[in-house]
Amino acid sequence: MSEDAIAYWLQRPGCGALGPAKVAVKSGELELRTLVTGISPGTERLVGLAQVPRQSWESMRCAYMAGGFEFPLKYGYSLVGADERGRRFFVMHPHQNRVSVRVSDAIELPDSIPDQRAALFPAIETAQNALWDASLQPEDKVAVVGGGLIALLVAFLLSKVYDQPIDLVEANDERCDLLRALPWVRPCAPASSIHAPPDRVFHCSATAEGLQWSIDRSAFEATVIELSWYGTQDTTVNLGAAFHYGRKTLLSSQVSHVARPVREQIDYCGRTQCVLEHLQNTALDALLQPVYGMDALPELMRSIYQKREQFLAPIVVY
Repeated sequence: MSEDAIAYWLQRPGCGALGPAKVAVKSGELELRTLVTGISPGTERLVGLAQVPRQSWESMRCAYMAGGFEFPLKYGYSLVGADERGRRFFVMHPHQNRVSVRVSDAIELPDSIPDQRAALFPAIETAQNALWDASLQPEDKVAVVGGGLIALLVAFLLSKVYDQPIDLVEANDERCDLLRALPWVRPCAPASSIHAPPDRVFHCSATAEGLQWSIDRSAFEATVIELSWYGTQDTTVNLGAAFHYGRKTLLSSQVSHVARPVREQIDYCGRTQCVLEHLQNTALDALLQPVYGMDALPELMRSIYQKREQFLAPIVVY
């Protein structure tokens, strides 16, 4: 049978509202009452502003998405819910208060991972994949460019590898001040000096300036791991100097496939277990802000589209 639920719908670029959604409860599927959803500010901002290139519409579809990128559209991919027995699951699903999903799409959560922290699952998965893509060596100097959620989680995982805070380059002074509360990063402005030219730079700022810094300020034969998604935005960088003569590599990292360097040893299930292990760490709770109820979701998303506030990992509680 079908029942009504409430979901967040993008109605037109930069504007969304809560509206009805049908939940088709099929035999053998898992019906969940939503506990929290997480927001990916960078991706959901570009989607909300209609900045998904037409040629990427198919690849950018998320599980259980409704509508299309020409709007109206129901989009999102971080939901934690509970079934009638109280078991909790993570599932990739748009923002909605009740859902019915295939059992194969749901990842059961241990009691040791609280609801809000579990909403970081897809972002940590992206960060872990990037570290694998980088093929890190013990002697590598590393840096992260950009102060968004993915950058902070990349730095978090790097700090565990190298057992020290990680240089993180952020151009926004207000953002830098916010990040100083996190013990695993050393925030610094682009013009400041970092400890040493990095051999591996994880670029997450989604700006040409950030990418240019990554190319120009990295070491000889460095690799720049590009995690940014630019959507329809044109990006221009100078490849005629440091990039060419420094024999540098620009490497795209994206989460839909397990990183090539580990693909023969680790499958999707193995990556899931790795992410669940990372989610045991209570230090990640420092990222879970701001927290809003579902009724505030349209205004929260509008703030994200307009970049009115400095958000880390926005959480919606149902």
